[in-house]
Amino acid sequence: MPRHPGNTRGTRWKGPPGLSPAQKKRWSEKQRQKNLTPAARAAQNKRRRKNWPAIAERRSARRFRFRPPIRLQLPGARIVTPQTLRRPPLMYIDAAGTLFREDFRSAEKLISDWKRLQKTRKRKGAP
Repeated sequence: MPRHPGNTRGTRWKGPPGLSPAQKKRWSEKQRQKNLTPAARAAQNKRRRKNWPAIAERRSARRFRFRPPIRLQLPGARIVTPQTLRRPPLMYIDAAGTLFREDFRSAEKLISDWKRLQKTRKRKGAP
């Protein structure tokens, strides 16, 4: 059940009306146990296998919508990922002697990671 503002009390009761909390708990547990039987599991799996192609198609339609290609402003510039790199990743050492490996994070991610590292170093008293 999707959550909406004001829907803070969990899912709506789907069982018979007029039960006390203890009766609701017993009823729910009985339903759960009924669904654990091999025959019930086989029926559920059969329904799932039948509905799977349609569900997968809807999911892929949501996920892989057309994305326009990224146009780079610099001539000859291209986007590099670890899979398209034609050489081993570059490794380098900074002034403190820490060994770094070339990474492919976005500029925003790189800056946020660097700021987090600086904050951690400052908290620990390192330069």
